[in-house]
Amino acid sequence: MKRLLLTLFLILAFAVPVFGAGDTFVVTTDNIIYDSNGPKMRVLTCTFLANSADGTIADLTIYGAEANSATYPRGYWSDGTSTTALRAPLTGWFLYQVEIDANHAGTEPTENSELYILKNGYDILAGNGVDQVDNSAERMVFASDGVSSILAPITDTIVVRVTQQAGVTNSATGTVKLILVP
Repeated sequence: MKRLLLTLFLILAFAVPVFGAGDTFVVTTDNIIYDSNGPKMRVLTCTFLANSADGTIADLTIYGAEANSATYPRGYWSDGTSTTALRAPLTGWFLYQVEIDANHAGTEPTENSELYILKNGYDILAGNGVDQVDNSAERMVFASDGVSSILAPITDTIVVRVTQQAGVTNSATGTVKLILVP
């Protein structure tokens, strides 16, 4: 019975990206954790599905805030196909940690694929995401200045990019959690 329920849950969880056209990289949850003093942490859970024909994965662009936009005053994300508003502006938060899970039910990406988080074209992981999208283990990486871990301020748009190794896996799936602090 547990196996049946788990199977049904996974089918429902991946129904939207599986039946959508092409590759997707979407924000599935935007959780802000509060205590009595205000926001303490924010977790953006992002899931990707590689293209079924060539294994490419769309970039996920997260726009910090659009103050003059009636449609997206709190910011939004887009993978080039889908666009959805965020719960609150992303600007003013700091990237603390990134959790990568490509070791779950479904088709895993090629071993030792890369994760980049780009701000103004600069990888705020400073290469710490290279070879970290792994199909046999979950990984955790931190923003870096190239020497040590830092809190990277989100001041504008960021791009989350996963690239597979040379031998790509079509329809590969994975989850990237961006853990932010105020």
